Amino acid sequence: MTERAQRLREQLSERDYSSRAADLAEGYDWSLYRGNPVVRQGHLMKYYLERLAAPVYPEELIVGGIPYTEVDSNRQIMPDFLFPRERAEREALAAARFQEETGKSKAPDYDEWRELFYGSVNYGHIIIGYERALKKGLGQMAEELRLRQRDFALTSGQKDFLTSALYCLEGAQSYIRRYGEEAERQAKDAPDARRRELREISRTCRHIAFFAPVSFRQALQMVWFLQILVELESGLSAFSYGRLDQYLYPYLKADLESELLTREEAQELVDCFWIKNGEYPERISDPARSITIGGMTGEGKDGVNPLSFMLLRSLESCRLLQPKLNARIFPGTDPEFFLECCRVNRQNLGPMLYNDTAVLEALEKYGYAKEDAVDYGLIGCYEYGLAGMERPSPMGAILNVGKCLELALNNGVSLTTGKVLGPALGDLTRYHTCEEVEEALTGQVKAAAALLTEKIWLEEYRTALLRPQPMLSLFVEDCVEKAADLSLYGARYSSVGVRMPGLAAVSDSLTALRTLCFEDRDCPGDSGKGVSGEQKGEIFGKFSRERILQGLRTNFEEDAVLRAALINRAPKYGNDDDRADQTMVWLCRRMCEIISDCPHPSGSRLRPGIFSFLNFLDCGQACGALPDGRRAGEPFVNGISPSHGMDKNGPTAFLRSAGKLDYSLSNNASTLDFKVPPQVFQGEEGDRLLRGLISDYFKEGGMQIQLYFLSKDDLLRARSHPEEYAGLTVRVTGYSAYFVRLTSELQEEIIQRTAAF
Repeated sequence: MTERAQRLREQLSERDYSSRAADLAEGYDWSLYRGNPVVRQGHLMKYYLERLAAPVYPEELIVGGIPYTEVDSNRQIMPDFLFPRERAEREALAAARFQEETGKSKAPDYDEWRELFYGSVNYGHIIIGYERALKKGLGQMAEELRLRQRDFALTSGQKDFLTSALYCLEGAQSYIRRYGEEAERQAKDAPDARRRELREISRTCRHIAFFAPVSFRQALQMVWFLQILVELESGLSAFSYGRLDQYLYPYLKADLESELLTREEAQELVDCFWIKNGEYPERISDPARSITIGGMTGEGKDGVNPLSFMLLRSLESCRLLQPKLNARIFPGTDPEFFLECCRVNRQNLGPMLYNDTAVLEALEKYGYAKEDAVDYGLIGCYEYGLAGMERPSPMGAILNVGKCLELALNNGVSLTTGKVLGPALGDLTRYHTCEEVEEALTGQVKAAAALLTEKIWLEEYRTALLRPQPMLSLFVEDCVEKAADLSLYGARYSSVGVRMPGLAAVSDSLTALRTLCFEDRDCPGDSGKGVSGEQKGEIFGKFSRERILQGLRTNFEEDAVLRAALINRAPKYGNDDDRADQTMVWLCRRMCEIISDCPHPSGSRLRPGIFSFLNFLDCGQACGALPDGRRAGEPFVNGISPSHGMDKNGPTAFLRSAGKLDYSLSNNASTLDFKVPPQVFQGEEGDRLLRGLISDYFKEGGMQIQLYFLSKDDLLRARSHPEEYAGLTVRVTGYSAYFVRLTSELQEEIIQRTAAF
């Protein structure tokens, strides 16, 4: 990192993040477009973009500042474009549309089932068409919009969308141009060296406000401006860059070959771009900006290039929590690149690693065209999305699989609240085989998924009417051609993803019931001599259905023997033991099949993901005791990771278990937290060993892996002496954070991940 980049990084905490948007709102003429809020939205965006501050900070080479307001990450930064009366009218229209489509007299209060599921539609969580915008330029995009407006066959709604989108685009051009004007103004009084830089910044901004970029500097600057523009409209909500090394490398290659840039100058520009992504206030924990590097090209070749390595170097040298880096790996990947990914990972920085073979199989099985799927990138934490042609909403919904098992074992009644949340299919005492339990679990999941689907449909109608996204729609293919907003399925692909917390706990619970309740066999090595039948059952396995159900209902407070047996005597997923692993295989497959059968208003289907994000905490808190020995309220684990401390046979067995799953059905995402003993994987030999281990896992079919190089002792010391560990970064789930800034609950959960070593 150059001295300039180091200073820019140090100055991040000094940035002024206030937008003063309220002051601007007071000057807007709200009588405009009183009867047409859709057009008003675009006009309001243009008004703001023509007036927002355009700061150019000392020494920076990439300019543009996000004007944050005092809102959460997922809230829009621009003010609400609807009057209260209009909002109420549109809420009523959404409810009426829902009733028409579902045949219900009114929308139920879905919050009654919140401990079981949650359904919404993401704002953001998308990869816009950066490459398409770079090739066309904003000027050409504006001309295409004006040409589209001349179509006499357009409906009034289509005309309103195009007018609103054009206002947004004109505002974007003004916003970018004003940065050029500010840089030129500062250049007049700047020292010679900085004057040259400022004039280059001015030329860059003035050019890309209207024309396609012609250099690496211009392309990189335009990418950052596009990021700002969509975040202004929709909030800091996982707008991801996609395959940045693929669409920016042609500009870099041309500049290096023509000697317009040296490699060192190019690296400094990349570092400055990286630091810009870290420019946000601490109260916003995770803007979730992701970059994808490497992977297979459309021709089946290796996509790794010099920019891929440069982005890895920025990750390592800048050591910021944003952006997140993800690397796509396939059999043809440059082995040195793979090795470098492993080396950087040992610093707990990332990148997360994805198996192209498994991901592409899942995307194509879901229905994506092969030529579209090959350009997938990572969104937010670890979800898959197609660049510039999809509204994926991958984090929209949650289905608590652990709670579904609880209901299956207790006749549809919550153990924690006593509320009826599911159909009355029986309780544990009525089942005679584990297959009957699995059938009841399937019934509870289907019932919850049906309600969840209804909730998503209602949220889709509300989103279309209450929060259209004309700016974002500009950068997604087919929206302008269809003259349809993204929220009205203008994109080529639209759906909502469903994540499923509690998988390992449910799998281990089913295995425990099978081996300790329904199977009549002795524990291996038990002769039975000198042990009564009752004692033998308590110690070695065969517990009655009544006893287990009573244990669940009392949270094991009265039966420590039962809980100890459930934890210690039953096989556990994560140890290369087919008795446990095949249950997990069945569970993940069945859950994905159920979600994939659920329809989406666009005509597609919901997208299942065997991951949980942070919901392994709240879904665990909402769930009662389970037959794996877990007590009520205890957190689950993330994704398809084994339960904490239950993987006792080492990392190879751990990965073999995970490699048995059928990932082709999990087309939204999967998450495997791989806890790596730091004392084992050290130096170059450790990097090669790790690369080999991950390669074998991917050959077995593994889809994704995120690495944790954590020492339990270090984490305990950091918790006790936070002042000494301010810079210690850890992977929380799909994002990294400074350990000492996490809640005590999350700190404890991360410490428990290191229980095996």
